[in-house]
Amino acid sequence: MIMNRHPRLRAGWRAVLALVTGAFGLAAGSEAWHYSREVGASGDDYTGFLALAAGVDIELPTGDAYLTPLAEAVRAGRVDEALVDRAVLRALRQKEELGLLDATFDDEPPASLWTPSPRAYPNRIEAPEYPGHFELRRVSNAGHFKMGAQHHFISHALKGDNIGLEAIDDGLWNILYYNTLLGRLSERTGKISGASFRSDEC
Repeated sequence: MIMNRHPRLRAGWRAVLALVTGAFGLAAGSEAWHYSREVGASGDDYTGFLALAAGVDIELPTGDAYLTPLAEAVRAGRVDEALVDRAVLRALRQKEELGLLDATFDDEPPASLWTPSPRAYPNRIEAPEYPGHFELRRVSNAGHFKMGAQHHFISHALKGDNIGLEAIDDGLWNILYYNTLLGRLSERTGKISGASFRSDEC
């Protein structure tokens, strides 16, 4: 478990850093671990203790382990309050170093300075258009496009959209989406590789 390595990471960094969980990381740990049966604590209760002891300072995004369960465990004496103090101080120290604690709140709120963009927001993004010498290929629901008898994967994100193929040499094609160069296809090898330039023609 990565949490068990955090003390070593801190020693290696030789710096005071606030460690933050990944999204729902502790919630997943609470479901996966079964230590609670051994110590008589709830899953979130013991997950919070393990994380604090290992050096995790902030739980994101919900606080399922660090809010109510951990507070109750501290009040009941099952978790040392010093672990909580350590995590809070690390987080506050980082905020202080970034100047986030210097605000006087006398300035104008950000909302008072905001102005709407003059650009119209389209209800529908126009389909890509390509120059006449390009060949068009529709990306399938599986993220593939066809070139001759071969199917090549490009991206699931482009399913249903057209990409443009620009011949730059015999059996060598630039692959573009709008005016963004995605890569280069070699018909000889059947492989798509990165490309070092963008086309300015579309």
